[in-house]
Amino acid sequence: MPLRQRAADIARAVPAFAAFQYQRLATLGGHHGLLARRVMAAADVRDRGVAQVAAVAPGLRLQQLAGMCLGPEADEAAGAALLDGLGAVRRRGRQRRQAGQAEQQRQGAERDGHGGTPEGATSQSKACRRSFLPQSGDEPGGVPGPCFKNIVIEMFLYKNRIHERAAGRGAPREGTRQMDTDNRKGGDLNAKAETLRRSSAATAQRNLLTIPRHADGSPRYARGWHMVGWSDEFPQGEPVPRDYFGMRLAFFRGEDGKVRCLDAFCPHLGADLSAGKVLGNELQCPFHNWQYHGDTGKCVKIPYCASIPARAKTRAFRTLEINDTVLIWFDPEGGEPDYDILPLEDYRAKGWTQGWRRFQITIKTHPREVIENTVDKGHLLPIHGYDVDTWLPVWDGHMTGELMWGKHTRLAADAQDDKLYVRSLTFGPAYQYTWQTQDSKMFDSAILTAWCPIDEYTIEYWFGVIVKANSNQFPPEHLEAAAQGYCEASYQAFMEDVYIWERKLFRPEPTLCASDGPIAKLRRWYSQFYTDRAEVDTRLFHNSNRKWTVHDLRDNMQAVLAEQET
Repeated sequence: MPLRQRAADIARAVPAFAAFQYQRLATLGGHHGLLARRVMAAADVRDRGVAQVAAVAPGLRLQQLAGMCLGPEADEAAGAALLDGLGAVRRRGRQRRQAGQAEQQRQGAERDGHGGTPEGATSQSKACRRSFLPQSGDEPGGVPGPCFKNIVIEMFLYKNRIHERAAGRGAPREGTRQMDTDNRKGGDLNAKAETLRRSSAATAQRNLLTIPRHADGSPRYARGWHMVGWSDEFPQGEPVPRDYFGMRLAFFRGEDGKVRCLDAFCPHLGADLSAGKVLGNELQCPFHNWQYHGDTGKCVKIPYCASIPARAKTRAFRTLEINDTVLIWFDPEGGEPDYDILPLEDYRAKGWTQGWRRFQITIKTHPREVIENTVDKGHLLPIHGYDVDTWLPVWDGHMTGELMWGKHTRLAADAQDDKLYVRSLTFGPAYQYTWQTQDSKMFDSAILTAWCPIDEYTIEYWFGVIVKANSNQFPPEHLEAAAQGYCEASYQAFMEDVYIWERKLFRPEPTLCASDGPIAKLRRWYSQFYTDRAEVDTRLFHNSNRKWTVHDLRDNMQAVLAEQET
């Protein structure tokens, strides 16, 4: 089969594959690079923006390839046709292996009989080894060797195993623990962590196909305010390197106490500014001592040149410091902030624990999974043991959230049949407050959660909690211990979500039921942060539920419910 025809068959046989991912393959030398380029041409990349490709480089892990090229929706008939087209390659590989083994046996017999190495044995052995690499064949450009053939065959076998398990035909391996079926405590997700982890590489690759992207194929990150750390992580006069939004950022707190942020790579010759020196409110490059203003990113001094080039400027990011957290404004269009985040009134207030009880974690997922939890009321009982009686959404332009109450088996278990009342507000795509209280009025809590993308499939996540105890029921000397215990309990509840997020497949068109919550509406709301501002319309995202406090849910429940009917 000519190489051009085989490339066309591959382009038809497998699902869409982002252009930027396979363009890297096309730069490879030898047969695989040539095949990738032919597939690109067959799929008409320039006109469609995406192509369909199964060209892979040697050494690419099987599950990565399966995740990128095969899903349950793949055309099995087309896949079978592709496999048949490689049948000749499979037979040729088997013949080469058999011939190589026979040659090695013959040479071994000659060495045993003559005590030496026959002339030409070295070159023949090398030829046998080369037979397992892509070789030139009858067709122009050569034919992929058995290593490529094995990947393709295993690829289809892998998909068949997926189908069998989905149909209930694939039994788990002997000794594998089953997840706990007690839906009030949540499943024992650690029981299958190893099995799930082995499949996560393929799942991640499939998820990468559905994340928001720019026209050039690079990932698009959400417009909005994003937390980048706790305030005490940015000491005055010291540059702090951080990697977010797929780039290196240089933070520093200037002499005026303000935290500033610059694109870390010097426009001169690319040195990392975060390895430089803070001079007042400016950052000095460690390579040639060029100095950049922290607010504008403009170069203000070159020690060995009086004339500063007009292009001597690095990107500067707007910063915000509230609640002992540091945020930056990120906008792929380069625009100014179009919404504010209000400080948490309870933070540092009298009666509340002073300072966050906090943790930080790096998660392998996309931020869309985190925000979707806001309206996914169906997971609250199976995962968190929260039996919700009433759940109400909050919509207000750039804000979303939820109001709910019901029996919680962990976070409101200090009295018989105690109820937990929850109010949460999310400002933009990635900064959230949650207030909680109980019928027993033992104590109130306020929780901060925030997240920021490190790259297209990794996020940094921050969690902090403060607690206010009821002085009539709770000894003041035990307040700190209560806050720490509440933080730990909330952390455990959060980790139950993380186990799911890191191992789930994002469904762009999920099959939903009537009681799942407004997941489709939440996705439309969230898309505003990945859309050019001129195209954003938030008129559908408004109701009056933002005004209710968490104590209103407990003490003025009937008024809250009555307004839902108007």
